[in-house]
Amino acid sequence: MCGICGIYDLEGKPVEEGLILAMREEMIHRGPDDVGHYTEGILGLGHRRLSIIDLSEHGHQPMFNEDQSLAIVYNGEIYNHLDLRCQLEKKGHLFTSHSDTEVLLHGYEEWGKDLLPRLNGMFAFAIWDSKEKELFLARDRIGIKPLYYYQDQKRFLFASEIKPLLSAGVPVELDPSVTALYLGLRYSPGETSFFKGIKKLPPGCWAKVDSKGLGPVQTWWNLLDNDRILPYSQVEAEERFYELLEDAVFTRLIADVPIGAFLSGGIDSSAIAALMSNRERTVNTFTFGFGLELDEVDEARRIAQEIGVKNASIYLNKDDFHLYPKVLRHLEEPLGDSIILPTFLLAQRAAQDVKVVLLGDGADEILGGYVHHLAMVYGDLAHSLLGRRAFSALSGLAGGLPQVAWEKFFVYPAAMGGSGVKRVLNYFKAIDSPGQAYMALGSAFNEEDKAKLLTSDFYASTASGSGAAELYGDYFERSRNPDFQNRLLQLDLKYWNVDFTLLRMDKLTMAHSLEARVPFLDHRLVELCLRLPRRFKTRRFNQKLLMRGALKNKNILPERVVRRRKKSFFFPLEKGFDHSFFDFANDTLSEGALKRRGIFNPSYVKDLLGNGDRELIHNKQLMVVLAFELWACQFLDNEWKT
Repeated sequence: MCGICGIYDLEGKPVEEGLILAMREEMIHRGPDDVGHYTEGILGLGHRRLSIIDLSEHGHQPMFNEDQSLAIVYNGEIYNHLDLRCQLEKKGHLFTSHSDTEVLLHGYEEWGKDLLPRLNGMFAFAIWDSKEKELFLARDRIGIKPLYYYQDQKRFLFASEIKPLLSAGVPVELDPSVTALYLGLRYSPGETSFFKGIKKLPPGCWAKVDSKGLGPVQTWWNLLDNDRILPYSQVEAEERFYELLEDAVFTRLIADVPIGAFLSGGIDSSAIAALMSNRERTVNTFTFGFGLELDEVDEARRIAQEIGVKNASIYLNKDDFHLYPKVLRHLEEPLGDSIILPTFLLAQRAAQDVKVVLLGDGADEILGGYVHHLAMVYGDLAHSLLGRRAFSALSGLAGGLPQVAWEKFFVYPAAMGGSGVKRVLNYFKAIDSPGQAYMALGSAFNEEDKAKLLTSDFYASTASGSGAAELYGDYFERSRNPDFQNRLLQLDLKYWNVDFTLLRMDKLTMAHSLEARVPFLDHRLVELCLRLPRRFKTRRFNQKLLMRGALKNKNILPERVVRRRKKSFFFPLEKGFDHSFFDFANDTLSEGALKRRGIFNPSYVKDLLGNGDRELIHNKQLMVVLAFELWACQFLDNEWKT
């Protein structure tokens, strides 16, 4: 795992070495073990190394082939690099190291872009061909490793993070349309970012840059290609799932440094830790606690003892909210969710003992584990069976149900509130439009809310972009998968997984020079789950049946863990922190600060801060606004260097 950066001068001028060095030094946290750079006329490359495989100097980057015609900078891990190395050696390639970087370099030399489908791993890399004067960029299938770029008439720049681009003089200008998307989704989706002109190379894509600039972005792997259902029985599917999960975990144990895992009391991380314990003599696991009734520390400790792994737990301190600005600086874009702080703190603790952690992230996205998956799957099923008129009549009756009835079907105990009920009823009304239905359930601020939250001038500036419902709806409709749930999973894997879950995971672990690996997002597992029918994953109100059945058959976890219902992350701000958090929020979102910014309506934010009900949605909305302003204070006000 590393940090990479580079500049291609489109005017044919020599790249300034000082710019490459400045970009590189913004990523020290991504690679404190080694440093390198290379400039050759119009091209400059920079690299920061976190040594994981082959700790010797032979893994130094930029790395060159024998005749120095190719140079690579690379971030990630290739889990099948030993198999590829054997293939390349049979073709006459000679290796001087044991690093996966050298495998990529020789692989590109042998196969060109056709190297990409042969890779199993997480990666973002750039290869400079000095003979052709071309720069080749590529990103892994799922989007586990980030790759940002910026181009104007004079130059093309790329980096693992945004700060290196800013340090090279890329202008800071907020994109209002992305801000509007964020207020609904809590993250910035797709290729764009909050910074005008700074884009992300999409997952499963490659591109070339020459003297004319960036060429067409090409797709080499596509989620939507998983459009046929496999003829497996339940038993066959469970066996294949376990086989692939076990292999995904075992291949991610390859390292020359200590490896650990994050462990909650849930089935996802517990399965990862249990499989690790079957292969590793010592497994260190790490758990985060809030000291609240929803805490899972005791259960995580019990599981650790039962599967024979070590466990270290840390708890949230009442004043840890002061770290939010630091967290937002590392994220570089707002993520409107309180989970960002626990992720940051848990990574900080794990980095004291290990250099690599395996996570359970991705299981919900491939197995349909979120509450909105359940709601939308059964909503669609009821709509299909009853027809529009009968479904509409039933929806009207549902509006008269008492609050206690709704709570029984909601995974956040006593947290749904009247706002949650209203969202479900709006979902019923939008059932014919998947994008609108999704946003009715999951948006932080709907369009009516946004019009009140934003100042009139700023709201008008957001009108040029497509809304989140259109973005989601268009992608959903492009899928040809015959299973409704699979189309929903493709949607979440395309946007939420990449731009919220994986971005948070990468940036907040790498903030502490800690590499995170995600076995559930091995592309073979993703492809399998997208090609299995809903009944293998969700039945009645039970989710993740495929994994539960697979783990039960192998008896690697206690039965109570396998059978346990998902306990969704719920962090009540007023209980996790004391009153000083709200003092902090009030200071950050003061009327004067908001008026100077000119984006949020101070009176609306004041009502949000003073809301005494503190329903779940109010916590989420507050974090969306607070995260944005904390980010803006650093990046829009050009204070990010301090």
